[in-house]
Amino acid sequence: MRSGVQAVVGANLCAVPRPYDRLRNARAFPAYPSLPSTTQKMRPRQRRVISRSRGAPSRGRFPRRRQRAIIVRESPDCPHRLRHPRTHLQKEMLVDKVRIGFIGCGGVSNGHASRITNMADAEIVALCDTNANTLTAYKQRHTKLADVSTFSDWRKMLDKVKLDAIEIHTPHTLHYEQIMAGLDRGFHVLTEKPMVCTSAHAHAVVKRVKETGLKLQVSYQRHFERGFRFAKELIASGKFGKVQFVTALQSQEWKRATVGSWRQDPALSGGGQLNDSGSHLIDIVLWVTGLVPAEVSAFIDSCGTKVDINSAVSVKFESGAQANISVVGDGLRWWEDVTIWGEKGILVFRQGEPLVYCSEDRELHMPQAMPGSTDPDRNFIDAILGKAELQVPAECGLRVIQLTEAAWQSAARGGAPVKVAVD
Repeated sequence: MRSGVQAVVGANLCAVPRPYDRLRNARAFPAYPSLPSTTQKMRPRQRRVISRSRGAPSRGRFPRRRQRAIIVRESPDCPHRLRHPRTHLQKEMLVDKVRIGFIGCGGVSNGHASRITNMADAEIVALCDTNANTLTAYKQRHTKLADVSTFSDWRKMLDKVKLDAIEIHTPHTLHYEQIMAGLDRGFHVLTEKPMVCTSAHAHAVVKRVKETGLKLQVSYQRHFERGFRFAKELIASGKFGKVQFVTALQSQEWKRATVGSWRQDPALSGGGQLNDSGSHLIDIVLWVTGLVPAEVSAFIDSCGTKVDINSAVSVKFESGAQANISVVGDGLRWWEDVTIWGEKGILVFRQGEPLVYCSEDRELHMPQAMPGSTDPDRNFIDAILGKAELQVPAECGLRVIQLTEAAWQSAARGGAPVKVAVD
């Protein structure tokens, strides 16, 4: 805890006097029926308030109005004995600077580090990677992190460092355990895509996020790009009419670029191109259109590898709309193309640049006024501080893996249609 911050301590951490209620934010923890009421009379030793700034008990006095406070409540699943200082506590904090620990310092993490090290209200306080040389090079590349603590075991980092949040940039199948460990310790989480590699794990993550009230952001950066935000707002406004058809193509030299890496090892990647860069394409189609998939038919070519490389996916949505999603992992260069047909127009994206077909004049136009943009890290920090709404919650990761799993199942059955298990 920082100087000037006070904490309620004692045998029963749930018995917090009413004067503390005014310090809670809009997402205060609910009162659990099995726990003592906040109005229950407390024994003298339960009402002690320790002031870290003065180093002495305040003999039961409550914090002054202008002092900031941390309210700590005992978790309902461990009402008597706290075996871990973080795992079995739920907490709310008013912080001025968000302290972040990085799990994984590979290539994808560099963009996150560059953005966060230039923020005044966030700081990276710990780095973890299994490769010591990677950590050394990382500190040389990001000089502002020269004095940051480093770890080879992410569990030790979570246990030893005072953190408010973690960012996960590790191989895909490791995400689930790391996400859950972070949430269980009371940390907000930003994870690289895909969030997890099975629908069962995705459901568990969504449930835990709701239980803890913590923030979980999936790093799908297209949610923050102006063109896609413009398209989402246009469709949501009704001016575009009902979405009827979508085509989405992504081509990448993925197979050759990932030879010998963990990305072609199913035990670490959880899948191939469809589960890697392809998850961006699936996510943006679902997010921009708001469509809910009902049924999938897919054909997949592994091109001699252990994972999916080229995928042809046909989707039927609950609204009756249709989509063709093509992911080419054995291409010669990067190319992305998305077209959305609505009752009143066509949205065309070429390499991320939006064009709008207006039915009135039947000409292609670049949008003249588009919404502002930011990035996953900036939005993550703002959401933690209560300044903005989280843009890519866990539900987005759930929807992506539900459709992806259905595509894998269909391909395994020779392209037979598979229902998408959407709740």
